[in-house]
Amino acid sequence: MMTMSKKQQHNDSATGFSLVELLVTIGIVSVLMAVATPVIIAWLPNLRLQSDARQLVSNLQKARLEAVKRDQCVGIVFTTVPLPATGGGYKIFLDDGSGMGTACNGKRDETISNADATLIPPLDTITMSRSVSLTAANIGGGTFSFTPRGVIRGSQSGNIQLKNTKVTYTATVSAAGNIQLSKN
Repeated sequence: MMTMSKKQQHNDSATGFSLVELLVTIGIVSVLMAVATPVIIAWLPNLRLQSDARQLVSNLQKARLEAVKRDQCVGIVFTTVPLPATGGGYKIFLDDGSGMGTACNGKRDETISNADATLIPPLDTITMSRSVSLTAANIGGGTFSFTPRGVIRGSQSGNIQLKNTKVTYTATVSAAGNIQLSKN
């Protein structure tokens, strides 16, 4: 009787996946991807809008804290666009009246430096994501300042609206400087 060595026995028992098994697996994954891709693409505009709305609230809180930290007014100026256009944005800047401006007036009029007539850069410049529109800034005519005490200059209050074709987010700013985000 002839006996096989262990090496020969191992080679005879094939391990791994057959070509048919691999093709079936690739086919199933392809079908799942074909079904999932349109759903994911449909979610993207709402995810971008939600992200921009949360970033707006975060930046408003940051501007308020920056005003308190620096003991200076920090202003925000908004650029709005009507639907169906997308875009818009806002700039956060020190509203300290340097150069030829007026301190704490909510306008970016202090951006020219007397010494060399160069623009003083804003603290932050934000542009809305693709498919997101900053449609309204109903506070101080589209510009306002946080005072060194963290409240809105002139006791103004209002809201800022971000929209896409289906959803609206509203950031409400109270005269006390409190910021709240709501989905409409």
